[in-house]
Amino acid sequence: MARNEDVLERGIRLYEDGDLEGAEACLAQVDGDPTRVALAWTTLARICLKTQRTADAEAHLRKALALRRTAEGFLLLGESLLHQNKLKLAEDAFLEAGKREPTSPDPHIMLGHVLVAQDRLSEATRSYEQALLRDAQSTTARYYLAETLVRAGELPRANTQLHYLLQREPTYVPAILLMGDMAFHQEDYRQAIVEYCRAMDLESVDGPIYERLGLAFSAISDFGQALKAFETSIAEYPTHWPCYLEAARICERGKSLRKARRYYQAIAYVPDFQAEAAEAIARIDSHFAQFDLSESLADTPTPSDPGFTPPETLSRNTAPLDLGQVPWAQPQTGNLDGWVPSTGQLKPPPQKRLPQATPTETPSGGTRSLLDVTNDLLPKGLKGLKGLFKRDER
Repeated sequence: MARNEDVLERGIRLYEDGDLEGAEACLAQVDGDPTRVALAWTTLARICLKTQRTADAEAHLRKALALRRTAEGFLLLGESLLHQNKLKLAEDAFLEAGKREPTSPDPHIMLGHVLVAQDRLSEATRSYEQALLRDAQSTTARYYLAETLVRAGELPRANTQLHYLLQREPTYVPAILLMGDMAFHQEDYRQAIVEYCRAMDLESVDGPIYERLGLAFSAISDFGQALKAFETSIAEYPTHWPCYLEAARICERGKSLRKARRYYQAIAYVPDFQAEAAEAIARIDSHFAQFDLSESLADTPTPSDPGFTPPETLSRNTAPLDLGQVPWAQPQTGNLDGWVPSTGQLKPPPQKRLPQATPTETPSGGTRSLLDVTNDLLPKGLKGLKGLFKRDER
């Protein structure tokens, strides 16, 4: 028995130290006591999940659960099944884990993932709320609750959850990016840029964010930074063709025709963009018919540091937020062991989105009104808002 205990302890220590191969070799030798064998199989399953051998992980966990049925075992089994897209079996495993460990938020968070994968968004929302009832400080549960609310189109509720989360953890990048995505899809492009740039100041982000950043800059006619964003996205994902098209359009608009032709040529044989690319190449070639374009075009240098500059006049409202004062933002209450039917109380009243500019000081020490600040943000042709408001007052 002592030999088996030594092998088990050594295997677990190697696993914790990151030596997965050595840990697997040790744990495979454990036999004897069913409890210790079950622990060895469970740890082997963890190794398989880390190395993306999800079918092997499932097999190990079924052996472990045959010896000892634990909440941990069902939770890991559900995870391995979720990775294999066996959603109904994963749902059953997470429900069983929740029964065996009723105070833990983890089974409800994982169950929420399974429900989202099945597009059962209202049930997923309740599952994440159940997780928050067990741990109100769970950043993971609150973030996924907000993300699911965004998917369901309940943006005011999602916004409330994200403000509360960022009040507690202001540098949580996934929440900042989700705030940016919400602003982007509401066509509040300036605020989206603020959020994306803030996230990039905190840590590196992936290519799709640069694409949305480029589209947001294009929407406010900042084509220089838009092109920089698209080129950064292309550098990370060379086969993401929509960015080539957007970059080509910006270059052609700015009369950088050789560069535009290079980007159009890159997508000339991509079915979705072939027609537009061919038409654009013919247009550019016709424009430069008197020049020799047979030489190869120089590669466009990719900026090593994008260095984007967000609008300075806009920033997120960071006023303290107490969810206790917002009844419809609270998780549903009731029996913790079962589902609570929706009462409709969680839906907020319709809200109008207002400009997020704040009063600013004048040289004389006074303050300017929100209307004056708003007029500064508008093109010259739209700065008659003050007159419109005056007519409304009459």
